Amino acid sequence: MTDEWTVVVGVKQVPDEDDVSINPDTGTLDRADADAILNRPDRNALEAALQLKDAVGARVVAMTMGPPMASPVLETAVAMGCDDG
Repeated sequence: MTDEWTVVVGVKQVPDEDDVSINPDTGTLDRADADAILNRPDRNALEAALQLKDAVGARVVAMTMGPPMASPVLETAVAMGCDDG
């Protein structure tokens, strides 16, 4: 058994809430013009995991169940300091 910590953080790609509008005909969200970004609460979880990494030398891994077009959120996680995504 090893003493090394591995922290796994689930992340999701969502439409940027600043760019989402309501379709007046259907009353549903119109995401067509919204950029896809890392979910803000998931970003907070990543930041907490990265603080653990700094404090105890943990390895931080980000994962998503999104389609291949969701890979930019994993790239963002790695850019933030995750060891793997």
